[in-house]
Amino acid sequence: MDCDMIRVRVLAALIGLACLGMGPGCGRNAYRLADVSGRVTLDGEPLAGGVVSFQPQAAGGSVAGPGATGRIDADGRYRLASIDGGSGAVVGTHLVRIYSRSPESAPKADSDGPGTRERVPSRYNYESGLTYTVAPAGSTTADFELEGDAARDRR
Repeated sequence: MDCDMIRVRVLAALIGLACLGMGPGCGRNAYRLADVSGRVTLDGEPLAGGVVSFQPQAAGGSVAGPGATGRIDADGRYRLASIDGGSGAVVGTHLVRIYSRSPESAPKADSDGPGTRERVPSRYNYESGLTYTVAPAGSTTADFELEGDAARDRR
């Protein structure tokens, strides 16, 4: 066997070992995405212009893939896209955060005026305990009926 053939075989073996170290798919992502859409309401009204964020969770609370976000339209509807450009969200359990405005939006002034105040209570975003499990088949009914602090206090 000549030296060139040996080099080719050694190189092929090294590439094979590298792929095994990367996990399933030899460098492709080891997670699966499924389409997710739904509707968000706040006190029974569509939450127009907000943002829904899904962060996949693994055992022990660690992250299990890229997050997904969706902008909420005037009727309260949204469709998720993963932050790495895919359509949908990672299959599995997610921590869900919902905001009445995009946290990416730059402030217009040094103080929060009445038009820029976060209307969604922190229990649904910054201190969220909301979870949602994305099934392999996806979902078109990932709906969230949020209750504002005033409605909660009236009970």
